[in-house]
Amino acid sequence: MKTLILTILVFSFSFGLQGQNVAIELNLPIAWPGLDNTLTIVVEGIACKHLYVNTDNGSIKRRDTDCRFNYIPKKVGEGYFFIYNTMHNDTVLIEKRRIVVRRWPDQPAEFAGKISGIISLSEFRAQSGVLARISGFDMAGNHEVTSYEIKVIRNGEVILTLNNTGGRFEPDNSRKLGIVQGSDEILFENIMAKLPGEETPRKLNDIRIKIQI
Repeated sequence: MKTLILTILVFSFSFGLQGQNVAIELNLPIAWPGLDNTLTIVVEGIACKHLYVNTDNGSIKRRDTDCRFNYIPKKVGEGYFFIYNTMHNDTVLIEKRRIVVRRWPDQPAEFAGKISGIISLSEFRAQSGVLARISGFDMAGNHEVTSYEIKVIRNGEVILTLNNTGGRFEPDNSRKLGIVQGSDEILFENIMAKLPGEETPRKLNDIRIKIQI
């Protein structure tokens, strides 16, 4: 997985421990919850090994000695970085800076790799359920689908409505979907999925599938 890069340059004017001027200036970083964001922090006049960084939203760990840290936010919203100088066996707060943690972009729900389209009856029967793939980032994986509604439409009329918990078809629902035949349409609605940093499941796109005759 390619990590996201956040760069923080710290320059401002204040008196350091030895009376030197230390400049501090921090740009406003943006991060995404649940992802490993690589953070670079540089403080003029202070060696990287003497920097300690903490946060109230997620976790942050030193990556190496080159002022780089790995930051994983826990929730959408805002939080703060606390940047400390640990020289001379002391821990002095240099800066408290707000960070914005963005909501994930829209994530697509799919069935048989499609948001909509035509598939064969055999391909329909080979599917285990609805997926919500991670999209928009250089990584692979799926979000947790929590529930959705299934409608089977034949000749313009809904002949079967099912509620499903989880991404995979429930066994009873899978059995009932045995009535599907060529020319039927399958509509997946109210698809809900858990996304990192969000307290409640998010509603995703509907999926409309047409079965080949």
